[in-house]
Amino acid sequence: MRPIGFLWGILSAAGQGLGAVVSRRAGEAAAHAGESIDGITAAYQRTVGGLAITAAYFVIRALIQRGRAPAPAASSARGHVWILANALCGAVIG
Repeated sequence: MRPIGFLWGILSAAGQGLGAVVSRRAGEAAAHAGESIDGITAAYQRTVGGLAITAAYFVIRALIQRGRAPAPAASSARGHVWILANALCGAVIG
């Protein structure tokens, strides 16, 4: 068992749980304010949030690697394919 994979799994589960709690509270607050949030709007908001987190990841990664040698192109391209697949399996396909 790879410890880093286990840690990513725990972090993912915590993110899903926190997202479920926050979205339920947001729905209650919107209902209390007399507004409704449909499924398309909720999916859009989740997608924008994911985009912001992904952008922050790439900015931090670029800052960390600024002083290092660049990663090989094949490795970098493979990473982008996984990020794209992850994004499509989230809010888009779901």
